[in-house]
Amino acid sequence: MTSSRACRFGGISAGRVQRYWLHAAAAFGLLAALGFAGGAAAQTPTAVPEAEIEAPTVATPPVFRIGVPGGVEIDARIRALDCLAKHFEAVLERPVEVVASADYTDLLRQLLNGRLDYAELGAAAYARLWLASPTAAEPILTTEQLDGSSGYHAVMIARRGSGIRALEDMEGRALGVTTKSSLSGYLAPMARFAALGLNPSSYFAATTFTGGHRQNLTALIEGRIDAAITWSSGVGDVNQGYSRSALRSLAEQIDVELSEFVEIWRSPRLPNGPIVVRGDLSPLLKAGVVGALVQLNVTNPACLRNVLGDEFKRFEPISHNAYRPIIDALKFQEQLSSD
Repeated sequence: MTSSRACRFGGISAGRVQRYWLHAAAAFGLLAALGFAGGAAAQTPTAVPEAEIEAPTVATPPVFRIGVPGGVEIDARIRALDCLAKHFEAVLERPVEVVASADYTDLLRQLLNGRLDYAELGAAAYARLWLASPTAAEPILTTEQLDGSSGYHAVMIARRGSGIRALEDMEGRALGVTTKSSLSGYLAPMARFAALGLNPSSYFAATTFTGGHRQNLTALIEGRIDAAITWSSGVGDVNQGYSRSALRSLAEQIDVELSEFVEIWRSPRLPNGPIVVRGDLSPLLKAGVVGALVQLNVTNPACLRNVLGDEFKRFEPISHNAYRPIIDALKFQEQLSSD
């Protein structure tokens, strides 16, 4: 989809500079009012494609290109983004094109080659993109879910009556994890333990792969392990299993008292996937994009719902550093593969 509106300038005029910063100032004023102090489930490829990276030559593209991964729902996604494309046209004062990639791997390749200006990525996909080329894309925003969380945590839980109250109590005990490919159920916790100087193979009496979050929790309930790695939103009432968690989901299916369990360790936040822009995009255009997106929170709720879907309520700022735990987890995974 390409707009018929012609671009009047090859660069950015003084009037545009002023308008972009006004949009950005209004956006960050709104963020401050919403209580944000800091600056989507997506497919995740198994690897970033090998590609010849072309050096981008234009930081103020005459046409702003939104990348969308191909798939069975691509037409519906392009229609959902129509209102966003029109909104960007008005704010950025240039044509907007929605580019349908062949698949998620192709989307990452186009970002690597500087052929896209904007895309929504999963957290692990962004981490892999950064590992391939740290300058290819910059995260600017992520999504806040209906419960107020903007990601989730890997957590270690134990039975309340076990006497285990902290990670230190797990020395010489049996730990349950999910699968070797699980971010929250294995990779992120193991990478964090390594950063803390803790060697799981010698610290725990056993590290058992149970096959999934439900299986891991079942093993804990049955006493086959002393603590289980799983996930939770980290917001809400801990005695109710937080607003979202694997334990809460299990309690909705079987007869188990959530008060019988205690959280003994929590990872740093594993954030929702970011909105990224090309790394060399003009700072003024970046400001315009951020302003346009954050303004949707209040100026066009219908368009916001189209863009975010039913599980999220607004955008919030994020930076590269928030994805460090996921990058570390993928590095840990690569190390496992090479051993």
